[in-house]
Amino acid sequence: MSLERCARLGILVVITIHIVSSLDLFSTMDLARDSIIKHSTFQTMGLRAVVVGRGKSGSTLTSSAVNHYSNKFLQVLNEIERGIAEGSQRGSRNSQQKLKLLKTSIQEAVKKKMYQFARNQLGRAFYLIHKNASTTGRSRRHRRASVASTVSTFVRDIKTSLPIDKYDEFFAVDGEVTLTFAIDTTGSMADEIAAAKQIAIDVINIKRNKPVNYILSPFGDPEMGPITFRDKSENASFVSDINNLKAKGGGDCPELTFQGIREALNEAPETGSPLYVFTDASAKDNDLVDDVIDFAMNLDITVNFFITGSGYPCRAGDTNFAKLAQATSGRVLRFKNANEMLKMSNYIGKSLPGFNIITTGSSPLAKRKRRSSGNKTYKFPIDESVETMLVCFNSDTRNDGRGVVLKDPSGTVITSEKVSLSTTTLYEIKTPEIGQWSLQISPSVISGKYTFDVKSTSEAIVDFSHYFLVTIQRPRSKVEIYTSNPIIGKSSELFINVVGAGTINRHTLKLELITEHNQHIQNVNLTSNDTDGKRYIATFLPPTRPLKLKIKGITKHGNPFERISHYIIQPKSVLLGLFFCKTENTIKRGGKSTTVFRLYNAAPVDKDLVIKVRDKRGFAQPLRRTRRRIRRGRMGFFSVSFRAPTNVAIGTDNTATVIVLVNNGEEKLIETIQMNVIP
Repeated sequence: MSLERCARLGILVVITIHIVSSLDLFSTMDLARDSIIKHSTFQTMGLRAVVVGRGKSGSTLTSSAVNHYSNKFLQVLNEIERGIAEGSQRGSRNSQQKLKLLKTSIQEAVKKKMYQFARNQLGRAFYLIHKNASTTGRSRRHRRASVASTVSTFVRDIKTSLPIDKYDEFFAVDGEVTLTFAIDTTGSMADEIAAAKQIAIDVINIKRNKPVNYILSPFGDPEMGPITFRDKSENASFVSDINNLKAKGGGDCPELTFQGIREALNEAPETGSPLYVFTDASAKDNDLVDDVIDFAMNLDITVNFFITGSGYPCRAGDTNFAKLAQATSGRVLRFKNANEMLKMSNYIGKSLPGFNIITTGSSPLAKRKRRSSGNKTYKFPIDESVETMLVCFNSDTRNDGRGVVLKDPSGTVITSEKVSLSTTTLYEIKTPEIGQWSLQISPSVISGKYTFDVKSTSEAIVDFSHYFLVTIQRPRSKVEIYTSNPIIGKSSELFINVVGAGTINRHTLKLELITEHNQHIQNVNLTSNDTDGKRYIATFLPPTRPLKLKIKGITKHGNPFERISHYIIQPKSVLLGLFFCKTENTIKRGGKSTTVFRLYNAAPVDKDLVIKVRDKRGFAQPLRRTRRRIRRGRMGFFSVSFRAPTNVAIGTDNTATVIVLVNNGEEKLIETIQMNVIP
């Protein structure tokens, strides 16, 4: 794909790996992208205004004729591309037979709105097509033509087998997003339920071009549900669903919060969508937090907590709320009452289409011995791609917005767009001035704990995603494993996809490793893997601590930009991953499917493991071995079998979570797998 076309599409920069055959995997990724775009229908924007300068004197605009590719569509292309990469580490025997199986699986999954599962399956199919062509003896040109033709035919067959609206939703052509509420329905939540209803009404009434569907997950203890899903034409029904909730029971404080969140995730919200949890109590089921984190990250869902009451009991659960929110780039916000919560309506509505993270910050981890005598100032750049800037500052003590000051590049204090709550300060700045902004915190606020983030929403975003490649050398071969987390003590290759590559001066692109609190760890060199700046590779020895990634550089209009990764990266000493599934994550009614998982111990010592499986529908069969030891520097395998009842409906989905505890919980490895029932 040419640089000109990449710029026109706003397609990714990929910080990524290396050639796996004479017809490299990235050529197949490009051919897959071209085919999906070819078979998709987009809204035409005609002349599009592009900001090249924006300040107090106004904006300088240029216009160009382009088609409108939604941010969600570009994110879906990334998901499929990652599916291609991950597919290379799984078995590829009987590829033609598997392609037929995958086609059926994709069709059934799309009918049931299991879009992310279907996208991963599509990536797997593209890899098998690539693999088949790579093993032939023909020239590179003929192999490329063969892949292009087979990929195009496969996508066309999927399209013709589905209603056009389902096909468009599968690829998020129109930028579909899901508004998901998980609501505590115990006795003290009557006011909060009313507030959630009003927020839903306000969000629905915000004018937008992108379709929204809805998920509602009520929870309490012991009662759960019922879970409801409403499509884009049923917004009034969603409001009625909330209105029909009744606050009842309660009194013992801890609730099944994480189960309520997991049930909402089971309904498969759209990639990149937010989930809002409304509660006034802590969680009773804290053992599920790591499972939910893994599930939410796999689905690319941001989890936010809206908590009311200043003195609610059982505050021990706060830690796990913060853990989940931080892991998914969400927030834990506390409100003195439900009325204050209502002021979040516009903020929720504006962030619904998705966001980029420009910067984050928090109070120092070390306890302060004395009160600071000066302001703390955080500076960050705003580039021309930012259409709306969202700033959220949250502290553990009440300040009603006092001591929190936002200044534009000229030093002007922003006041009209400021919303001050008891412990939260919000800013929503439309078409912010390009340049260096600053957030100033006074000594009275610095003395407590606080967090903040600066996010942006735009039609044409600059953002990125990532994954890792770990290479394991064996006596006669090497094994390449794609993973979300690097391995402690082993050099890892990093792959990053940056949406909006055409707007970036690729020679200025830099990568920085940072802590989860945005503190510098180290700079990492990037090497271009192609001629048009679309792909790069970064190789480094990962630190042992949790980290995030920051990319920064200069746009083609000369403006500095920064973006931070959405999720925390946790280096591991033991790797867990899906290795092989003969039925390609499908199962027939009354049939059996076995999935093989791979373990790799990179540590210099042996590790003792405990293996558990949690299964949504009870398809999982008892494990033959739940305990095992894996030797240092060695790989190992174990299998999990699933059996579907004879009366289960075609298209039924099942989500299973495989958990491996290392050395009595020293590390916790989680792999979430999905499967669907086929004819």
